Amino acid sequence: MKFIDTHAHVNFEAFKNDSPEVIQRALNAGVQMINVGTNYKTSARSVKLAEEVGNGMWAAIGVHPIHLAKDITEEANFNGQRYAFTTASEKFDKRAYFQLAKSSKVIAVGESGLDYFHLEDFRATNMTAAEFVELQKETLYEILGFAREIQRPNIFHCRDAYDDFVELVRDFGHNETGVTEQVRGVVHCFTGTMKQAEKILDLGLSIGFTGIVTFPNAQELQEIARQVPLDRILLETDCPYLAPQPVRGKRNEPMYVRYVAEKIAELKELTIEEVAETTRQNAIKLFRL
Repeated sequence: MKFIDTHAHVNFEAFKNDSPEVIQRALNAGVQMINVGTNYKTSARSVKLAEEVGNGMWAAIGVHPIHLAKDITEEANFNGQRYAFTTASEKFDKRAYFQLAKSSKVIAVGESGLDYFHLEDFRATNMTAAEFVELQKETLYEILGFAREIQRPNIFHCRDAYDDFVELVRDFGHNETGVTEQVRGVVHCFTGTMKQAEKILDLGLSIGFTGIVTFPNAQELQEIARQVPLDRILLETDCPYLAPQPVRGKRNEPMYVRYVAEKIAELKELTIEEVAETTRQNAIKLFRL
């Protein structure tokens, strides 16, 4: 049985001491992976890792919206240790990302998108919260153009911003000639409502589910996963974060994507083999692997 973890971060500091072992464990378990960048440094690291590993790993390059501000700290605890990083301000440098995209291992642009989670306590000294929102929208529009130019699908990050996200992506799909050119991609780690999921599906996008769907208190998300057509679902770990329920509290790894597949299979009353193979084919088709 084979899986594709379509959203891993083995390029992050949490794996700096054992990334080769983590990758090999996944490959031995039949799990291939897309390693996703969140700024230039992690995007470049993602490309380098994918080139070194060869078969079974690909790279995505992009700028996460929180990296557009200076003072936002992301943190998590796993294996009894605290892991945290504070973002440094970074603008999307199209020329630099063009250079990364020359690698045949780059199969997607992302993760990029909109993130309004931090707006209430936004304390950046260089802009207001409203200006931060506008900067995110402008950057996403630019990145959508970049993805279209290099002919790669998008891996979208969206948190507390689904309505604005849908509107922006829909508008981008209509160019000045009035011809619709649908945006290709996936909204990763979906945690919105069923209505928002329907709007995303109407855009032609796929939806990614992580270990969150395995949590006992994620009943609304589980119902959404039950209703979203299997041929529009991708499996993700978002490791090192969001370890599935059977390994919750541990550092997440690509090999744990199996637990996400098991939950989707349970919700849809399918076999894990059916979920593994269909979602794998979904990834192959979207990312042209």
